[in-house]
Amino acid sequence: MKKLKGFLGGLAAFIFLVLMFQNLAANGDATAMGNGTIEVGGFGKVSVEPDEGHVIVSVEVEAAKASDAASKNAEIVNKVIAKIKATGVENIKTKSYRVEPIYQWVEKPIEPIESIPYESSKGGVVKRSEIVGYRAYTSLEVVAHPEMVGKVIDAAMEGGANRIDSVFFTLSEDARKDAYEVALRKAVGDAKNKAEVVAEELGIENYRIAKVTVGYGYIPAPVYEVKAVSAQTTIIPSEVEVSATVNLIYEFS
Repeated sequence: MKKLKGFLGGLAAFIFLVLMFQNLAANGDATAMGNGTIEVGGFGKVSVEPDEGHVIVSVEVEAAKASDAASKNAEIVNKVIAKIKATGVENIKTKSYRVEPIYQWVEKPIEPIESIPYESSKGGVVKRSEIVGYRAYTSLEVVAHPEMVGKVIDAAMEGGANRIDSVFFTLSEDARKDAYEVALRKAVGDAKNKAEVVAEELGIENYRIAKVTVGYGYIPAPVYEVKAVSAQTTIIPSEVEVSATVNLIYEFS
């Protein structure tokens, strides 16, 4: 019986050793055969002159009746459009339109209650929100060459627009694509340079690209300076920034 227990114990120890060496061998093969990775990111940016200027102009009028407000608004808007088109700019579209009531808090005396003596109830007031008129609002978006933006503003104001809501500059679709391509090339070059430095410093000779991910960034140019020269508005825009990012994953063995 003791011999059987000793035999079984020795067999179990032998099996354990065999399994342990098999596991070590498997791990050694995985380390030797497996691939490592290098992951790097690249960034590229270009600044270019905008080729589109956007002007948001608005007409807002008030009247006692909704129909009168809408009628007056339409009359002025038509004049604004005509003035803008007279400059040679045709890209005009309605951005928003609404007619809404104008409310005002009004205080009114409380009518005496028959069951309460007048002296006890007089002097009280109640506040009510009442419609005192109507407001009609139209917003137009005008797209023109950057050099025409000042003339568009002057023409809109001359036509009767009473608000310039915003002015900003962008790139047309073709210009944006061209700028992005330049930025992307810079981003790829930046990422490749980083990968080469890492591989050289770590002594990695054979590596190849396994995955590529790209990104895109675009910042329209705001207006930084507005000048009035001889009663003419001059708008000076900043450059438009287009950026690109790229993420490269290299494999090496």
